[in-house]
Amino acid sequence: MQRFFLVLFAVMLAAASHAQTMTFDSGASEPGFSFGGWAYDGGLDLIYPTTPNVNWTGWISRPSGCWNALSFNPQCFAPACGFPSGTTWRVYSDQGDEVFFQIPSNSTTYVELNFYNINTLYFQIETLGDGSPNQTWNFDNLSYLIPEYEPAAAPQFILPIDFQFCPGETASMYPFGELNSAYAWYVYEDACGEGEGQIVFGDFEAVVTETTSFFFRGEDPSGCTAPGPCTEVVVEVLAPDGCTDPDACNYDMTASCDDGSCTYPQWYIPFELGVVPAVQACEAPVGYYLADQSCAAQIVSLDFYCVDTAWDNICNSAYSCCLGEYSCHDASACNYDPTLCSDGNLCVYPGCTNPLACNYDASAGCDDGSCNLPDGCTDATACNYDATALCDDGTCIYPQWYLPNNVGDGPILQS
Repeated sequence: MQRFFLVLFAVMLAAASHAQTMTFDSGASEPGFSFGGWAYDGGLDLIYPTTPNVNWTGWISRPSGCWNALSFNPQCFAPACGFPSGTTWRVYSDQGDEVFFQIPSNSTTYVELNFYNINTLYFQIETLGDGSPNQTWNFDNLSYLIPEYEPAAAPQFILPIDFQFCPGETASMYPFGELNSAYAWYVYEDACGEGEGQIVFGDFEAVVTETTSFFFRGEDPSGCTAPGPCTEVVVEVLAPDGCTDPDACNYDMTASCDDGSCTYPQWYIPFELGVVPAVQACEAPVGYYLADQSCAAQIVSLDFYCVDTAWDNICNSAYSCCLGEYSCHDASACNYDPTLCSDGNLCVYPGCTNPLACNYDASAGCDDGSCNLPDGCTDATACNYDATALCDDGTCIYPQWYLPNNVGDGPILQS
């Protein structure tokens, strides 16, 4: 039998920021810690040689919080427990730290851990040595530290008195204050600490569509530091209540959020030519009529005279031209006319315009002579099939069944 002892000499555990050591000479027990896998006297019993490669694990845990495992002095009291074929130990933590070591026979060594902010420390026999079946191990002077973890203070914010937004706007919040032992600020929506918090570095921005509460607090994802108190920030979202564009005809200076109702000045053209220019207005001035907006805007952008001085015959001709229903500059179109002043992209193209034709095209603007009118039977299985016919005229006739005049005189025929 191989026997391994964990003997940790030290003082009582105390919540302090200076290094401590622990001892459980009379068994695996220490105030504030829990243990697993150790024998009653702090050791481990293994049957040898029936278990030559045992992955045994013993552990020390602090349920009430985190701690730092710093170092210890393992000892081996047997001729063959160490190098080159002795037992290999692995010490690791729940945070991913690990150290492997062996010890020369009948000697003591120093193993540095420096595992910080852990909850559980594990001792594992990685490979059981093939030496003497009676090996005694002492793990002396396990040095540890229990830091003084201080939760974050409640975060602060510098916000305007009326922290109000319109639907779809972005609210920006910047938490600051004393994080202390916490790692970062976290934000929750609707309730403090419920659901998965979002980590915040710098400004926190959120697109808001309705009044929402955001809760901020300092947290430590390792769990070593308790969460700090929450600060609630209420983002008020106002209801759309009018037109907020000062350039609009119906601008409402008392409105807080735009409701999409804004209307804007439109182009009006004078009835009398050569006297007054075209104007933009919210309502029709006396002596003016409402113009086609895209056409009028095109005219005045090309000829400032039409808007600066007077709407004359030149302005009117250009306006009539851009409204032309048959403005087309495509030579393949039915209504091609290069003499028109602009291309309105209103081209129509030739095709078969006869509804009786098999290739009738309802979108054709003029007939191109391609119509195929009904001219015979086009079904090759018909008795009167016409191979020259291009458009079926519905005259096809098909074979029929015929009976003999007297039963037994012949078979039934199809012809």
